[in-house]
Amino acid sequence: MTDDDLDAVDDAYDPTDAAMWAELLGPDGSVLVQDRGVAHAIATGSPKAIHAALLKKRKGTTPAESRRIDEALDERRLFAEATKPPGLSTLNGVGTRLYGKADRGDDGTYIATRYLTAVFVPVVPLGSYLVSDGGSGGWTFHAKVPLSGVHRIWRAAVGVLCAVLALLIVGALWWSQGHADVQLVNGLDVPVHIAIGEHEQTIRPGERIAVEVAEGTYALGVTTMNGTVLDERTVEVDGGADLIVCNVLGAAPIVLEGVPYTASGVPERVAEENGWIRTKAGVPWIVVDDVDLVFEASPDQIDMPRGKDVVVRSVARLDSGGWRVAVQALYGTGELQRAAELACRAALTTPDDIEPFFLAWRYTQAAGDSELSLRLADDLVRVAPDVIDAHRIRQEILLGEGAEDALLSEYRTRFEANADSPFHGYLYARILPHDEGLAIYERLIATHPDDPWLRRGAGWITYQRGEWSAAIEHLSREVQTAPERIVELGGMLARAQLATGDGMAALDSLLAAIEGSGDAMATWDLTLTYGRVYTVAGQPTAARASLDILAPLIGENPDPDMLAEIQAILGADEDAEPASSAGSRRFVELTRLARSDVGAAADLALTTDADVLVRLRDATQVALAAELARRGESEPAARLLDGLTVEAARHVTAEVLAALPSVADVSEDLGIELRSALLVSAARRVDDPAERERLMTEARRLDPLQWIAPR
Repeated sequence: MTDDDLDAVDDAYDPTDAAMWAELLGPDGSVLVQDRGVAHAIATGSPKAIHAALLKKRKGTTPAESRRIDEALDERRLFAEATKPPGLSTLNGVGTRLYGKADRGDDGTYIATRYLTAVFVPVVPLGSYLVSDGGSGGWTFHAKVPLSGVHRIWRAAVGVLCAVLALLIVGALWWSQGHADVQLVNGLDVPVHIAIGEHEQTIRPGERIAVEVAEGTYALGVTTMNGTVLDERTVEVDGGADLIVCNVLGAAPIVLEGVPYTASGVPERVAEENGWIRTKAGVPWIVVDDVDLVFEASPDQIDMPRGKDVVVRSVARLDSGGWRVAVQALYGTGELQRAAELACRAALTTPDDIEPFFLAWRYTQAAGDSELSLRLADDLVRVAPDVIDAHRIRQEILLGEGAEDALLSEYRTRFEANADSPFHGYLYARILPHDEGLAIYERLIATHPDDPWLRRGAGWITYQRGEWSAAIEHLSREVQTAPERIVELGGMLARAQLATGDGMAALDSLLAAIEGSGDAMATWDLTLTYGRVYTVAGQPTAARASLDILAPLIGENPDPDMLAEIQAILGADEDAEPASSAGSRRFVELTRLARSDVGAAADLALTTDADVLVRLRDATQVALAAELARRGESEPAARLLDGLTVEAARHVTAEVLAALPSVADVSEDLGIELRSALLVSAARRVDDPAERERLMTEARRLDPLQWIAPR
């Protein structure tokens, strides 16, 4: 249809004129206008109804007829209807706005389309209007016209997209209600395999993995990599829960924390009063609702709701440290039994590592659970039957539980069946009285001279007896065959060498022990022993140079008092003797005299400064304290005990303690661990079961984790 034809139509436009519409619709127009729906719409005179009827009729026509209908529909001015101006407004680019200038007329009118916008970007076409430019960048609205074919397709596509998005949202909501993220957490020292339903995962030590599991009931199985079953149970997965954790053995410390946020100007104490923290330890399956952040860091700030001064967000996090921290958390809340049980189960997963068994034993003692302690002893040997350390710990547990007779009988039977075995010989001899044990050691050493355990046993007994040359022979041979043991034996070997006057050999032993430990400064006690070695060895040149040796061991920022003490013990420069050298000479004199005549050393101790006395820190100190306590001199005896290390405390006799009113009265500054060690040492040396139990009860009251390392 030409522009002239359209102009003729415009001049005589009558929407109810069927002949006009037949002419507009081309060769088949007369047939189309006879369609019932089209004819009815023409009769009504509504351009909108005619447009809708033609769109409907278009679906059932031939391609040629469809093209003719489309050409007519594209003449949107023919279907214009009067209308009120639509609302146009946007906020930050979101709202409704007119775009486009199509089908311009000679009278200045054109067709513009109203869109729903997002950040001023047209998103959905809402309607088209015949407009002309108005003042101040506005429009004058004349009529509403149908959307173009492109616009109709556009709107239909957006509708489909919205429907799809709606279905996705509904589906996601349904899925989230029917599924949950189960957090698989491993706080053990070994990897584990977890199976929950069809999901299977291998979790490394300290690792956390989330798996999506449908709501329902499942069989849960946890095993080590060698197939040992750690846990089997039935669990419920609740799709609506915020936090679900499969915490292997309950060994990982899961922390739930209420993080408070306050509005500006609210006092800090208000936040502190509203914060809270709880640790979930020892719980294998954790289900918690109302958790805002699951294993996500809480933000430093949040947008506070209007009218709120305090908002508390609940946060779930995984603390580091594994099962040791979880056990300590249980212990700290007084759940001693659960702490002990978790420690025992965790220890059994690493049978080649003895340290966890020591720790587990300490917690069974803290819980006072003899049955659990004995079961740990049996489990330890069951999982590590060929490990000497496993048997050593078991023996100490059984001795601590009063099962000495059964222990002797069992290991005597083992030894008699393997009379030439260093393994069985050592384990039997170490629990015998010294004379009997040493006889077994010496017999087996004759045929197994390089066995380090036999040398260990013989060296320990001869050291306790003060048979220094024999102790040095055995301990040195042990270090030769097992060099790594110098870290453990260096202090004992050095003291034996020092007792024979071989100060330089003692120094070598200490150096080797410190270097082997990898610790820049092993202990303050070792530093003092350095000084004793140099002084007693009579090596003034080495003494002056020793500070250079000690400097890297002490660290970059040594304590001034520590350096002053070392300088005093080592002795002064030949040309400028410090005032403290008198104290150093008194210290050396006391040390030597105590080894030959404790009584004379005690007389000297009564007139010696306390600072000099507390430098001793070894068996000499214990011997002097015992002598002074027997004389009724409790004050200087207390000063000597004040400076003891835990190692030295293990040599304290019941007589020393009996001479004092109470261990707690020795000194207010005496550490709990040391006081407890004194009591345990005394308990091991008394024959009366009631007195032994009294001492052990007091020791555990002071320090529930007190224990004595096996020989």
